Amino acid sequence: MRVATFDPGDARQYGFGLLNQVYRRPGPELEALRSETGPDVFFVGLDKRRSQKLLEIVTLLEGEGLSLDFNIIRDRHTEELRGLRPYYTDRLLPYREYCAHAMRSRCMLEIVQRGQSGMTMRTLEALFFGKKLITTNESVRLSPIYHPDNIYVLDGTESRSVRQFLDAPFHQFPDELLDRYEIRAWLHELYPEMP
Repeated sequence: MRVATFDPGDARQYGFGLLNQVYRRPGPELEALRSETGPDVFFVGLDKRRSQKLLEIVTLLEGEGLSLDFNIIRDRHTEELRGLRPYYTDRLLPYREYCAHAMRSRCMLEIVQRGQSGMTMRTLEALFFGKKLITTNESVRLSPIYHPDNIYVLDGTESRSVRQFLDAPFHQFPDELLDRYEIRAWLHELYPEMP
């Protein structure tokens, strides 16, 4: 049996194999949802004790006059903060609705768990949806899909504002690079005998 992970830190620590996280290219029904007039930044996720970090990010983004579509889903750890009250919800978004929100936004926000270094599904969704990404994952800079006009790392080292980042043109990657993160690449890695 072969055990693999998408997280390089876990692979090193536990001796697992390392595989790219994978996604599927969006079909025409998802492309039809694309909009240029939606909110600037979209986030959805369980609270997971991230309210304080989310409040810092909301304060930064609202301070730059950006519009937000945030959906912080309450969980058993949620201690609501006043500055986030408009963004708390008990409702889980069905995936199709989540994708519709993402396709209407200019940018997606990702907040990784402490110690996580692997590329998440949110990173790949942004890549395949052609959306910019704001992330707390510093290791994404080491990834082949990193481009400073597409990914803004919230680690205090960015030299421009988030608004300047959003206003920069999106860098399109060649299909050959996207192919490395599609489900077929993962299947060929696990089952090389497949046609």
